[in-house]
Amino acid sequence: MCVICIKAIGNRVPPFSMLQNMMKNNPDGAGFMFPAKDGVAIHKGFKQENTLYRVLYRALNDCGYTDARDIPIVFHSRIGTTGAKSGPNSCHPFPVTASEKKLKAHSITERMGMAHNGTFFGCGYDKELSDSQLMIRDYLAPHDWDGLCRMRKILALAFKPSRVVVLNEDGGFLWWGGWETDKETGLMFSNKSYTSDYCKVYTTYTYRDGNYSTTQERDDIPIKVITPTTIAVAAEKLKKHVINVAKDVAGLCTVCGKVQEMYALIGSCRVCRACYDAYYLPLFKRMDIEVIDLNDYADPSQRRIDVMAERWRDKDAANNLR
Repeated sequence: MCVICIKAIGNRVPPFSMLQNMMKNNPDGAGFMFPAKDGVAIHKGFKQENTLYRVLYRALNDCGYTDARDIPIVFHSRIGTTGAKSGPNSCHPFPVTASEKKLKAHSITERMGMAHNGTFFGCGYDKELSDSQLMIRDYLAPHDWDGLCRMRKILALAFKPSRVVVLNEDGGFLWWGGWETDKETGLMFSNKSYTSDYCKVYTTYTYRDGNYSTTQERDDIPIKVITPTTIAVAAEKLKKHVINVAKDVAGLCTVCGKVQEMYALIGSCRVCRACYDAYYLPLFKRMDIEVIDLNDYADPSQRRIDVMAERWRDKDAANNLR
């Protein structure tokens, strides 16, 4: 369990006590990112709150900012679960790039930055790279900001149930997952580990001999232990998400905004053939997401029955994880 803090324009940076709680409950390294002159400036690997504040204000001053309230800033504090368990190489935020060297950089400026709270299943395993770094390298880096905006809904399926935020050089945000807003400061958080009374519960995933094993730490509260079986169910659920494909329907493509013949209906998104081939299909293939073509069914009633059955199986799998 990590924690992300989003400070929007107009809000102050997290108070010292709040940042202290974040880093105490998530002690494997902290970092931040903000829009700079030539991209998103990322600095990370901090273990002390005072050091983070000092580097933050120095970096803001170097970029010509006199008031932190004038720009958005994303903070992240990490507990290691996959990849290197500690050390600045695996700290967030990460630059959105395919370069492994840049993904491990402690201070860098790149076109976009990403912070993640949770665990990505189905990204493979690398002893040097975390699941977040693998997701960026293999799935996000090939796309620019407009591409990520177009794929926002399908990425929500891939990211679920994680919390993710992407920041671009213009100060634009994309975020996924459930967030809560602190009433006193107006800051957005990915969980409650910024509070002083937070009970720490997190799971460490270890990949060995083709299987995941888990260890879990907790602070005096009863919890449901996550086993390799439930991890496998989560990965399988993602791979078998039902994509409704409905051809030959006229409408407005939600990606390019043009009125033309629709090729696919993905959730509530109507997509033309060009956008489907350019944005959705490559992602489905890379993540082994099964595509069910409704036009393969001669009997519409049987088509609906099979699709609903698949949805209920997905729902049961999700309930088993709770």
